[in-house]
Amino acid sequence: MAAALRLPAPPAARWAPLPPQVPASASSSAARRVRPPRRLAARRAKGEEAPEPVEAQMPVRTLLIDNYDSYTYNIFQELSVVNGVPPVVVRNDEWTWRDVFNRVYKDRAFDNIVISPGPGSPACPADIGVCLRILLECGDIPILGVCLGHQALGFIHGAKIVHAPEAIHGRLSEIEHDGCYLFNCIPSGRNSGFKVVRYHSLVIEPGSLPDDLISIAWTSSPNLLSYLESDRANVSTFLGSLDNNFMAVSLEHSISGGELSNISNGNASESDGSRVIMAIKHSSRPQYGVQFHPESVATHYGRQIFQNFKKITRDFGLRSSWLQERKVKSAGQCGSVSKDLLHTERLELLEPNGARMLAKRALGKKCLRLRWKKIDNFLCPAVGSEDIFAVLFGHQSSEDTFWLDSSSVDQNRARFSFMGGKGGSLWKQMTFHLSGQRANCGGTLTTRDAYGSTANNFIKEGFLEFLNKEIQSIQYNEKDYEGLPFDFHGGFVGYLGEKDQAENLMIVDLLRNDLGKVCEPGSVHVPRLMDVESYKAVHTMVSTIRGTKKLNLSPVDCVKASFPGGSMTGAPKVRSMEILDSLESSPRGIYSGSIGFFSYNHTFDLNIVIRTVILHNGEATVGAGGAIVALSNPEAEYDEMMLKARAPTKVVEDCSQTIYSSDRLDSMQATTS
Repeated sequence: MAAALRLPAPPAARWAPLPPQVPASASSSAARRVRPPRRLAARRAKGEEAPEPVEAQMPVRTLLIDNYDSYTYNIFQELSVVNGVPPVVVRNDEWTWRDVFNRVYKDRAFDNIVISPGPGSPACPADIGVCLRILLECGDIPILGVCLGHQALGFIHGAKIVHAPEAIHGRLSEIEHDGCYLFNCIPSGRNSGFKVVRYHSLVIEPGSLPDDLISIAWTSSPNLLSYLESDRANVSTFLGSLDNNFMAVSLEHSISGGELSNISNGNASESDGSRVIMAIKHSSRPQYGVQFHPESVATHYGRQIFQNFKKITRDFGLRSSWLQERKVKSAGQCGSVSKDLLHTERLELLEPNGARMLAKRALGKKCLRLRWKKIDNFLCPAVGSEDIFAVLFGHQSSEDTFWLDSSSVDQNRARFSFMGGKGGSLWKQMTFHLSGQRANCGGTLTTRDAYGSTANNFIKEGFLEFLNKEIQSIQYNEKDYEGLPFDFHGGFVGYLGEKDQAENLMIVDLLRNDLGKVCEPGSVHVPRLMDVESYKAVHTMVSTIRGTKKLNLSPVDCVKASFPGGSMTGAPKVRSMEILDSLESSPRGIYSGSIGFFSYNHTFDLNIVIRTVILHNGEATVGAGGAIVALSNPEAEYDEMMLKARAPTKVVEDCSQTIYSSDRLDSMQATTS
C-alpha cells in the first residue's frame, strides 16, 4: 500500500498561466486530460499521418535539468541533433522555482523539459533539487524524466521507490512496451532488437502506481545482457549511423525530507517474473519517464525515443516565443545512396591442393594443417574490411564471430586483421563461472561445440591455465607457415568478462559526456567500441571517442571538462570523487593524473598516469587500482590491482638489484685496490 504523499499546495499552484490546460492542483480528480487533437488521434489509429505543418520545420527548445550526473551531456548532444537547437542546461539547484516559472511561463522560452539521471534518491531534496516542484506544478508542458527523473515522476505522484531486484550498472535488458507513442516505430519484446542500457539500483514498485500513472514499458525477461551478448551487429550499425548523421550537423517552497515518506527499503516484487517497470506516463499530463538510458552508446533506438518526444511536444503545441519569431532554414533533402561494392559471385578459398583443411586426432593430440592462398587484385579499392567481414561471416550470430585488428604497424607490413566464425570440428565456445569459494580457484566450465552440443564440467585450475593447456595440446607443422609474414598459429579469442564490458561501457558513456561539454553539438561519436588490442606483454580493451571542438574554446577548456579522467573516477563523477575523498587517506599525486604537452598551435596530447613508477626523495612508488561496478568481486578486484602493479614493480626490483650489484662490485674493487 503506497503511503500518502502530503505536499502542501503552494500559492503558485493556484494560478493557471495557460487556462484551461493547467489543472487547479496536481491531485485534482477533475483535472482536464491533455491529449493531442481528436483528428490526429484518429489518423494515428488508422495508421495515417498528415503532412507535417510549418511547425515541423521549427526547432524545439528544451530546458534540460542536470542532477549532477555524468551522462547529462550525452542527452544534450542527442537533443541538439533531434531538436535542431541545443537545449539550455541548468543544475537542479542553480535555478529557484521562481526562475523556472519566469522562464517557462512568463518568457515562454521552452517547449518541453527533460530531467536528467543522477545519483541518489528522489526522496532526498539535495539529490533532486527543483525537479519535484517542476513535476508538481508544470502540468501543461511536456516533461521527460530519465532514470532519476523517471523515479521522481513516480515519487511525486505517490508511487513507492524501492531497491531493484539487482543493482544494474552498464548492462542491457530487452524491453517490452504497450505501443505508447513515446515508443513509436520501436519493436517490442524478446528478440525484437529493442535493448537498452541500465545504470540504477532503485525502481518504481509496480503495485504502488497510483491511478494517475500508467506503466508503458517493462523488462521482457529477468535476463540481463552484456554489451557483447546483445546484438552487436545492430549496435555497430547504430554507431555508424551516429557518425554519419551527426556530422551532416520571494516565492520559494522548501520540501522537507520528513514529508517525502513514500520511499521503501524493500525490493521490487518478483511475483510477476521480475518484470521491472522501465517507463511510465501520466494519465492526464504530457509527462513521461524512462528508467533506462536512451542516450547511452549501446542503447538501441535511443534517438528514436527523443524524436518521438519531440513529436509529442509538437502535437501538444509549440509554445516558446523564441520559435514564433524564428524559423529554421531548410537543410535540404535527405537522400540515400546504395552502393554495391562487392562482387556477387561467392568466393571459395581453396587450398593449393584443392582439399579442405584437415582436422584429426592423433596420439591424444589435435593436429592442424594450415592451408592458405594469396589473392591479388580481387576486390575493388572501395571495398573495406567491413564489407569482407559482412560477406564471410555476416550471416552468423555476433557471439559466434570475431574480428581482431593489429594494434601497430611493423616494418615492411601494414595493419592486418584476423576474422573468423563458427565452423570446423575444433570450434568451441566456452563460458567460465568462477567458484564462490576463494580457497578454490576453479569453477564451472560450459562448452558449446560447432554442432550445438553443450557440456558442463568443473575444473579445479584457473580458466587461463586451462586454455593454455588446450592450446599446447594442438600440434602443427611449422613448414605450413613458410612464405607467410607471420605465424598464423592463433588461440582463443574474446577473454572479455561481463564485468569488464560493463565497466568499459560506463567509461565510454562518461567520456562521451565530458567531450559533449566542449564539442560541437552532434559531433561526438564512437568509431571503436570495446575493440581488443594486443601488445607484447598485455591484451587490452580499447574504445575511441571523438568530437569536434567548439571554435570558441581553448585546450585548457577541454582539459577542465575532461579531468579528472573518467576512467579513474567512474560515474557519476562528482559523487564518486566525494566517496573516494572520504575513503583515501592522502592525495594521489601524479598517479591517475596526466602527463602530456600543449603546443602553440593549440594541439595537445595528454594521457592518464597508470602503470608508472614515481621517484621522489629517493623513494619509488607505484599506484594501481581498478574500477568498481555492481558486478565487481572484491578478491578479483584485488588480483587486478596486483596484476597492474606487477610490471612496474618488477622494473623497480630489477633496477634495485642492478644498483645493489653495481655498488657491491665498486666496494669490492675499492677493497682490492
